Amino acid sequence: MQFALTGGGHAVLPRKPPDQSPDQYAHSLHVQAASLHSSGRSADALPLLDSAIASLVDPGTSTIPVSAASSNLHNTQGVVRLSLKQTGAALASFDNAILLDASPPPGEAYNAFFNRANLLHYHVPAPPLPPSLLQTLLDSNPKRAAVPDPDAAIFQALRDYASALAILLETPSPNISVLDFLNQYSLCAKHVGELHLAADLLYRAIELDPAHLVSRGNLSILLKDLQDLPAAKAQSLAAIEIAPRNAQLRHNYGLVLQALSDRRGAVQQWTIAVGLDPDLHQSLSSLGHERGHGGDLRGARDMYDRAVEAALRKHAETSDSSFLSAAASLRLQKATCVVPHIYDSLEHVEAVRGEYISGLQAILAQPLSPSTEIADVVTSTGSGALGYYIIYQGFDDIYARQLFAQVYWKFSSHELLFVAPYLESGEADMQPVVNRKIKVGFHGAFFFRHSAGLLTQGVIKTLDRSKFEVVLFVQTPEDELKDDIYTSLAGSADKVVELPPDVSAARKLVAAEELDMLVFTEIGMDSVTYFLAFARLAKRTAQFWGHAVTSGINVADGAFFNPDVPRHWIGGVDYFVSSKLFESDRSPPQTRYAEELYLMDGLTTRFEVPLKPKEGLTLASFGLPDDDLHNIYMCPQTLYKLHPHFDKLLVRILERDPKAIVVFPVAQREEWTESLMARLLSDSSASKSEYVRDRIRFVPRMDFAEFNAFVKLANVILDPYPVGGGRSSLEIFSTGTPVVMHYEKTHILQLTYGQYRTMGVEGGIAYSDDEYVDLAVKIATDREEERRMRGEILANVWKLYDSDGVTREWEEFIEYAVNHERPEGFGVERIPARFLDPNHRGIELPGKDLAYAVKLQPDTGEGNIMVRVGEGEDPIPFAQDVGELVSAEYVKYRWIAAVLQRGVNRLESQIVHTFELEHGSERIRVDVREGDDLGSLATFIGLRYGFTDEGIGWLGGELRRRVPAHADRAWVESRQALDKLRTPEETVAAGELEEHQCYLTIAFTTCKRLDLFLQTAAALEKNLGLGPGGGAWGAVCEVLVVDDSSSEDDRRTMQREFPWMKFVFKKAEDKGHAKSMNLIVQMVKTRYLMYFEDDWLVLEGAGLKEMVEEPMQVLLDEGAGVMQVLVNDQSTRTCAEASDLEDCVGNGAFGRAGWRRRSAGGVSYLEHEFGCLEDGHTFTHWPGFSLNPGVTDLARMKRHCGGGVFDEAAARFEQEFSVRCYDGGARTAHMDGVKVKHLGEVSSYVLNDAARPFDNV
Repeated sequence: MQFALTGGGHAVLPRKPPDQSPDQYAHSLHVQAASLHSSGRSADALPLLDSAIASLVDPGTSTIPVSAASSNLHNTQGVVRLSLKQTGAALASFDNAILLDASPPPGEAYNAFFNRANLLHYHVPAPPLPPSLLQTLLDSNPKRAAVPDPDAAIFQALRDYASALAILLETPSPNISVLDFLNQYSLCAKHVGELHLAADLLYRAIELDPAHLVSRGNLSILLKDLQDLPAAKAQSLAAIEIAPRNAQLRHNYGLVLQALSDRRGAVQQWTIAVGLDPDLHQSLSSLGHERGHGGDLRGARDMYDRAVEAALRKHAETSDSSFLSAAASLRLQKATCVVPHIYDSLEHVEAVRGEYISGLQAILAQPLSPSTEIADVVTSTGSGALGYYIIYQGFDDIYARQLFAQVYWKFSSHELLFVAPYLESGEADMQPVVNRKIKVGFHGAFFFRHSAGLLTQGVIKTLDRSKFEVVLFVQTPEDELKDDIYTSLAGSADKVVELPPDVSAARKLVAAEELDMLVFTEIGMDSVTYFLAFARLAKRTAQFWGHAVTSGINVADGAFFNPDVPRHWIGGVDYFVSSKLFESDRSPPQTRYAEELYLMDGLTTRFEVPLKPKEGLTLASFGLPDDDLHNIYMCPQTLYKLHPHFDKLLVRILERDPKAIVVFPVAQREEWTESLMARLLSDSSASKSEYVRDRIRFVPRMDFAEFNAFVKLANVILDPYPVGGGRSSLEIFSTGTPVVMHYEKTHILQLTYGQYRTMGVEGGIAYSDDEYVDLAVKIATDREEERRMRGEILANVWKLYDSDGVTREWEEFIEYAVNHERPEGFGVERIPARFLDPNHRGIELPGKDLAYAVKLQPDTGEGNIMVRVGEGEDPIPFAQDVGELVSAEYVKYRWIAAVLQRGVNRLESQIVHTFELEHGSERIRVDVREGDDLGSLATFIGLRYGFTDEGIGWLGGELRRRVPAHADRAWVESRQALDKLRTPEETVAAGELEEHQCYLTIAFTTCKRLDLFLQTAAALEKNLGLGPGGGAWGAVCEVLVVDDSSSEDDRRTMQREFPWMKFVFKKAEDKGHAKSMNLIVQMVKTRYLMYFEDDWLVLEGAGLKEMVEEPMQVLLDEGAGVMQVLVNDQSTRTCAEASDLEDCVGNGAFGRAGWRRRSAGGVSYLEHEFGCLEDGHTFTHWPGFSLNPGVTDLARMKRHCGGGVFDEAAARFEQEFSVRCYDGGARTAHMDGVKVKHLGEVSSYVLNDAARPFDNV
């Protein structure tokens, strides 16, 4: 039998001795090559093997005979090629060795199967495909070539191990170790998630040799992962009995004891292991974890340092790169091991935060290399616990959470990048779900009577099964935790998939389900869950607030650190699901999330009615005084939730109420309770410390029914901050006990607040420290007030539980998400090279930090002016200097002053969003502060770091995408408050129109332009329905005309043509536009005024609705607070005056100049802002108020504009008045479109012989 070979390219055959057959010659070369390879000369061995194989080739057919000899030759060739890192060629050799095996399937080439399996297992990247059924692999013909395809390699390896095992079991004296083989096979099975198969293989190895330490050690760890802890302990002890001085066995036994919660025993074993092998970095690291968890952070970091040194010594000895990776992992563990469970003080919180952030920044600044890659991500979290505890510091965590995730995107992408196969092409990503059920998975490590399980079970169980197929992914389930909650959830799901603690195996099982939506019920409390979120496992992903903070893991950062990977292959979390009830108004909600924020209207949790309180318990049952002589204040939260600021309020409560007893549950670790008590005493004076010590009590931890009985006995519950109760508040309210919460200090989701809002109960919400103390003491000491609040809560508490509306909102969200484009995410951005100016020169100030810089372009065309202001410098003198330099009139000076003040004074505002730009080898941190003008910020950053104008535009667009709240009214107002030259007045409340009562006066001023006046008045009469019997008189009370210096004939003509108008003819000595305006303000009796000069023509189609009713809806909107609404778009002068409609519409600014708003009645309009540098906001050099046609609220004008009196001596009185209105806090707006056209070409001042200096320019 002959066979054609794969992987050709053999060496030229040297001359064969005439007395040798081809088989003998090939055999001699094989022996020589094996000897050379054994001595480390693999490069010399390979040509001999190639020659030996070539000697067996039939010259006529180019085939080689099938035989054991040729099979063995190719197997050795594969081993040598693999040692030379020729992975593809080695794979071809092993394929040929298997194909050339002369025996029938499965054959006798177990060595080739074993070697090919090891190659596929260890030298081909992990696959993104789900595993086929194991039986299918084993039943199919093993004698086929393996393709070096990462999508199938690991499963082919599994099949090869199975084939080799079948041969080995029939081979009397195999020349490889069956025990080693079984261990390799087991590791491969574990890799693909076949944990039970892996365990069976190890048990078989131990049956063959009960003293085989590797098998027992591997089995003990595998049984630990399978949560069979007693069996894992038994295997560890058996192995240690055989080899008591084996350090690795001692280490593994410590891990088993740790899983059994025997911390003391675990520490003892790790200490023994380090004594046996001082360079066993795993045990040093484990000792560091334990010290960190116990609060000894300095001791933990010392251990991590020792572990790093040990790993580096092992690398120096062995050149094994895995030790470099271990050292990188340990450095990260040390960097994050700075966050205590209990802080010493407020200053301690600040210091720890800075150290945590700077540690991550330092790691992220390192270049990617073999010495910085982190391979084993799960063990890399150390005692830093995924940054779990930083949420309790009271800061916005998005920057810290993203930094942490970015470390893994950069240094562990080779381990974390994974795409479900059905998403590889990108086609499924774009297709809406039609004509089938939406397949949604819920993932969690806490599907039992735990907060995450309790909060999500209602929705999971009640999703409409006619629309949704539900898969429950249970992460690392433990049998003892499979309680009634688990049973109920598992019973309701269409499918339950239990996931192993191995990230690689778990994600394959999730990917196999081909989900439309995957919901993580929490991210940040379980390591495997956290790292699964980096993979692209479903069409869309979402995070529920089981851990109420952003994951920090998004596609934008993944794409940034992996620019060569298709974006649709990159994972991350697409949505964070929250509620409008939960998001505080202290900053725009989206700025707190790396994911796209999806806000529901309701509670987002279909919480089931809590357990009834356990009966028969009293305060005495918990060791507390059970009498009416004490007032019980309970704070039933874990102690690490208690912020040092909260201590001050506790002490104030104890001072205010001599009968107060404040009760906490004991901590999970005794040292945490002791640390908290020490802090509370340190916060009290010596005279107070004794009563603080006597009146703060700790009670044992309790089950759920006991907890509900416990809180029912309290007079009041104290909700801590910055993280308050969520699940616990839902349970507390079921007992009726009032909860006092601090809205301003609750820094994450306002969960208790949202529950109060849902019930319609307000009494427990405090907005200041004083109010928090007052409310708590009032409820606890006033039994009548306590009873009243209990009654109100119990009457409305049903609204919190089992709401169909919550399920419907989840269904709407899932349907929306899977049928819309995937959100982009908010992460690091790489600056495209074309956006950088190669000739950039630095603009930093010598000797001081730069606060702000802007480049101004004067109208004179004399070149640009760079203005730079240092931190601590007053920007006003800079504005004055620039104004003098360019001879700017006052309004332009005020514009410059507004821009510079906002740019400099922004440093006083709170940072609400942070991200980074990659600028060559430099990382630029961009801090967005509340109220920032994003155009101004983009300009400053661009000038500072050398962006082109196009690059500044790109950055502005990126900022707008990341901070959607930048257009909100509150955001703009906070920016305007930075202009210290303003003295805004509180606005007048919006008016209310009375039925059947007119409300508007229309007023004209005219001056010697009869022809224009007649056109203006006629168009107004026609389009608005004025004149006798016109339809406008229900709104319009009077039309007033103030004439300035027209001839008597012209005046008579005006009266004759429009007898229904009221005319005021001024005397010559009273001429002047400002005087006319003051006269109108004095004469008008209505609150609302529409003003026209005599040269504005109302265009066809602009009727009463467009000219009056829609602007009035804006003025009447209480939330808008607008003083004036102009009827024309104000984006350019050609739009404002309708002088060139083609230019107006075609200039690109039309409809963009201003902030898009919508009135309460649904009318769309644009709100003007003075001094804004946002893209598209033209005409911002004008303060706002204008004499162009519009409707004005005179009550607000008088409030904001210095009494509403125009300066009759000012040459530019309109400009002066407009600046005055802006400084007084006036808000102006304009409507969409063009409704009136300016007709005049000659100024009325010229016609009135009162030309101003600039009228003829």
